[in-house]
Amino acid sequence: MGIKVDIHKHLPTFDLDVRFEAGDECLGLFGPSGAGKSFTLRSIAGIETPDRGRIEVDGRVFFDSQQGINLKARERKCALLFQDYMLFPNLTVADNICAGLPRQVGKEQRHQIVKEQLERFDLAGFGRRYPASLSGGQRQRVAVARMLAAAPPILMLDEPFSALDSDLKISLATDLQRHFHEFDGTILYVSHDVEEVLLYCDDVAIIKDGKVCQFGLGRDILKVPPRLSELRL
Repeated sequence: MGIKVDIHKHLPTFDLDVRFEAGDECLGLFGPSGAGKSFTLRSIAGIETPDRGRIEVDGRVFFDSQQGINLKARERKCALLFQDYMLFPNLTVADNICAGLPRQVGKEQRHQIVKEQLERFDLAGFGRRYPASLSGGQRQRVAVARMLAAAPPILMLDEPFSALDSDLKISLATDLQRHFHEFDGTILYVSHDVEEVLLYCDDVAIIKDGKVCQFGLGRDILKVPPRLSELRL
């Protein structure tokens, strides 16, 4: 069913005024750092609160200022992958994957979910290890596995490759594309890297100074470098 976002927020350096819709696709939010991309994701997840507007995901209202609706983050059950992956350092890989599961999920079912995710992400045998002993690519796969294990209504990734070197980005690109194709729902992908956006995303919303200044097929609106010169870092 997708997502509908129409939010407004007064921020110290600009007024955020973002409006877009997306269906079962990967939508790229592209623009320079500080443009409002991450704040938009955090608002959808319930970490930040807009001054006014409405957020609807799969027909369920997350936020509506007029109706006084503002679901807590845990009620929204969104999956948001930050740049540093936010793994719990004191938990094993298996326990990290289980971290987003509802409490009512039984022990046997949890074990089965972990087993499936470890195999899915080529992490079999890593269940008892801790994040500190993993490579950057392995930590990213654990973070994505945790997201998918919880069966969220929407996936949101905030510059997930920013901490990885170029070679590792390339090696993980095919895996991430496959998982995106397997996900039945909306994916929001934040980046200021043109190549990443064109690789993963169908439509793209270009955000500058808190506003969507262009929206359309990525290959159409990102193919002419001169038009992006003031947006790229």
